[in-house]
Formats: sequence, structure tokens, C-alpha cells
Amino acid sequence: MYVEDLGLPGPLFWFLEGMLVPSPLSFAGDLLTAHPLGGCRMAANPTDGVVDHRCEVHGYPGLFVVDGSVVPTALSRNPSATISALAERAAYLMIHGRELLAGDRAQVGQPRARSH
Repeated sequence: MYVEDLGLPGPLFWFLEGMLVPSPLSFAGDLLTAHPLGGCRMAANPTDGVVDHRCEVHGYPGLFVVDGSVVPTALSRNPSATISALAERAAYLMIHGRELLAGDRAQVGQPRARSH
């Protein structure tokens, strides 16, 4: 089976007379990833996952997990940008105790005004 038979782009494979060999685990129907994801799955409740939407461990206030393990399942692309965005959001929530709002962008990275 050649890559072009599946309708996938693959001129390099064609040029090299390569053959697409499906993963023996493809029968499971889930995406596979080389990146460790899902070990501390994010979910709305502790029955379905380890951390909440803020990356705080359910039932353990102040304990946060902020890495690829909170991504619930394999992504179709490299998860670096998703993990970075989740980490940035979690850090903002930890520092400010709220979501980033429109207009806050100008404030990010600026020192807080001190009250005298």
C-alpha cells in the first residue's frame, strides 16, 4: 500500500518507493502520540480526571499540575503550543485569580502599580 493510495500527501515516500505501514495499534481507533499526554487528565470532576480547568488538582487546593499530562488525549499535531498555552493560562490564573480579559494584554508583563 502506497501513501498516495490513501489520498495522503507524500511525494517523498513515492520518490523513495516507500510503503505506509499502519500501526499495529491502529485498530483501537485512538490517535497515538510520542508525547506523554493524559496522565493527569483535565476534567470537570475528580471522577473523570485529576485536575480542573485551572490545572489545580481536585480536592488539593494549591496543588497544580501544569504540563502535557493534563491534556486529556492525543492531539493531531505536536502538542507544544497547546501545552504552552495551557501553562500560560494556568500561571495567569494562579497569579491573578481570574481569567485573562480583553484589555489585560497591555498589562501582561508590566509590573503592578504599587499602592502607597
